[in-house]
Amino acid sequence: MDSRTVRQTSTIRFHQHIFPILDIALAALAGAVWYVHPQIGIAPFGLIVVAWVLRWLVYGYPTRATLFDFPIMLFLVTAFIAASIAHNQGVEWSQHLTPLEWAWGKYYYILGAIGLYYAIANLRTIDQVWWFVRAYALFGTIVAVYFLLTNDWTARGVKFPILTEIGLAIAQFRPDIPGRRLHPNVAGGMLAMILPFFVVLLREAWATKRARQIAFWGATMALVLLTWLLTASRGAWLALGVVSVAWIVSGQWTVVSGQKSGVRGQGAAVSGQRLALSNAEGSAVGTQRQTWNLKPLIIVVALLSIVVIALNADALFAIEIPGGGTIHSRWDLWTASLALARDYFFTGGGLGAFPMLFSTYYLLVPVYFTIYSHNLFLDILIEQGIVGLCSYVWLLTVFIWFAIRSINHRIADCRLQIADSLQSEIINHKSKIATRSRWIIEASLASVAVMLIHGLVDDIPYGSRALLIWFVPFAMVAALAPHLPRVTMRVPSATIPAAIVLVALVFLWQRDAIVSAWYANLGAVEQARIELANYKFPERIPETTRKTVRLMSAERHFYDALQFDPDNVTANQRLAMIALARGMRDDARAYLERAYRREPTNGVTRKLLLEIGD
Repeated sequence: MDSRTVRQTSTIRFHQHIFPILDIALAALAGAVWYVHPQIGIAPFGLIVVAWVLRWLVYGYPTRATLFDFPIMLFLVTAFIAASIAHNQGVEWSQHLTPLEWAWGKYYYILGAIGLYYAIANLRTIDQVWWFVRAYALFGTIVAVYFLLTNDWTARGVKFPILTEIGLAIAQFRPDIPGRRLHPNVAGGMLAMILPFFVVLLREAWATKRARQIAFWGATMALVLLTWLLTASRGAWLALGVVSVAWIVSGQWTVVSGQKSGVRGQGAAVSGQRLALSNAEGSAVGTQRQTWNLKPLIIVVALLSIVVIALNADALFAIEIPGGGTIHSRWDLWTASLALARDYFFTGGGLGAFPMLFSTYYLLVPVYFTIYSHNLFLDILIEQGIVGLCSYVWLLTVFIWFAIRSINHRIADCRLQIADSLQSEIINHKSKIATRSRWIIEASLASVAVMLIHGLVDDIPYGSRALLIWFVPFAMVAALAPHLPRVTMRVPSATIPAAIVLVALVFLWQRDAIVSAWYANLGAVEQARIELANYKFPERIPETTRKTVRLMSAERHFYDALQFDPDNVTANQRLAMIALARGMRDDARAYLERAYRREPTNGVTRKLLLEIGD
């Protein structure tokens, strides 16, 4: 072998095996540094920049375009705006319950998640993506082991005595591991998002008849399932249970492996190479099949989840907020959060700002009660405004549409390739690649579905440190996109002009209400920035600030809002709060009467009226 061939081989090895690991490792390291110590600031972003520069030197481009670039970049822009206008910008906010209550800390987490997204999305072959699926499953195993080694099984009460007893039994044999404790709901949500990838790894291991891989992935999946169960996260149970049922109903779950029969001398060549998608494909090539049906395993998980949730439905929607007054359930919390979202509809109230905004301007008490609304979509709306929420819905729409279309195309491709194999007598490598890509897309779709269903009752992806892996399933599909049949989302040519006309008509029809809501939004943001920026209980609380003239800029916005809509609820409520703090009870009553006229059932208005004795 001459030196030129050696250099070419080394280059190929570097491009195919070494650089993808280095690329993802740099992004993961940046995220890990922010996870451990977000107070370090923007510095870890340098690792992501280094990865982009290296990608440009190695591949000739810093990143390739992906399907989800526009919604992700729009989401990032709204996150930056939300961090810039938040009241909790000072690094001292990172010392509260979690660093995610610091606006810039949460922004760094989003940066880390997007940096990891592009590192994964730039994987260049399906084999590289399959390698990452294995690494991601191992990460899930590490999360499970870490939770088992560090969780305090009695610290948050006993939801299910038998699970607590199992946890305590495990704790007797573990060492005392220092470090941050994962909240059981966070651990349960993360494991539920990762478990679908174990399924596809186990399917491939059985299809290729690799006993060691079957034993390894079977054992690790059992460990992760056990840990997921021990978290007692009912929302995670419900999400994975529902997705498991949907996955079974929508797919073919018999994995086929075997040798070609009736072809002299070909059996050994075919053995171990086949990954068939269904019974139909298996019969098409006349195999002597050995089948392993994954349905029983998934059905057990699904039924266990749904039965437990059905027996504990009240507990699922209950929420414990000490001193929370009227907030007795998640439904109450969602209703209250929706009312708060109106105050910050256009711009959002700021990243990580929900806890103090909710306590101060809905519960009307200047202390912490809950860290988020227990709903993914509400939290995005409250913190990043309607544009941030729309960007995430846009991302989900494109992802789900593309994933479903690609799965359908891959099924057709595999059938054609297997039919072609009747001519060559050998099932070729393309069938294996097509099947792997379909399974990865299925697992990614299932993972996102788990996020969304769990996100209806809890907010793990956006409201916890799991935010760092939020975009991983999207990234895997983006990495596979260049290898999939081209599919395009055709929007009727009249749709965009019609949408513009509709928005314009709504604006003209509700112009005064919209302009009033905009000014009220600006005033609410300004008020929070003034009242809460230097918050410290009990020395510096909002009521103290309201007695001063520092709120003049916020008051001016509220007065502007009332010029366009005298009954604007937000403006009237906020001016009433300020008037009450200054002892101007008659003015406060007048503002509240207007707010009450618009919304007689509004909880904040009723509380303020009670405060002045009406």
